[in-house]
Amino acid sequence: MPQLNPEHFSSQIIWLIIAFMGLYWLISKLVMPRVGTILETRATKIADDLRKAENLRNEAENVLQAYEQAMKEARFNAQQKIRKAQDEIADHIKQKEVEFKKVFEQKTLEAEKRIAAARQKLEQTLPEVTQEIAGHLIKKLSDIQPGKEDINKIVNKVMQR
Repeated sequence: MPQLNPEHFSSQIIWLIIAFMGLYWLISKLVMPRVGTILETRATKIADDLRKAENLRNEAENVLQAYEQAMKEARFNAQQKIRKAQDEIADHIKQKEVEFKKVFEQKTLEAEKRIAAARQKLEQTLPEVTQEIAGHLIKKLSDIQPGKEDINKIVNKVMQR
């Protein structure tokens, strides 16, 4: 193999150096600037993406704070409406209790008046009914017809007790 022959080493080393320098020049002048540009573009894009992510995170935090504030206000408004509704219900109940109390008192007075009237009517008719019943009982038990004056005396005596 000629490349392993020591006589050709010096020419091979020269060509190796020339090839290496040409390849180095080619890489340093053509490839490396493009790679550098790509890396720089990539770094810029990553920095932009990080900046956008930071902005989105800040925006998300602002939205979250706005949401929490809105929820807090909504809870406060709901509690106020609940308190207002409870107060209205309590007022309505008090008003109904007053109305019921008035109606109850009025009906109680009417019932007492009816009872008093019935009692008075009963007291007026009681002696007559009692005398009639007593007369029938005496006649049934003893087969004697008592006089009205006798029955009246007995009934009046009993009624005075």
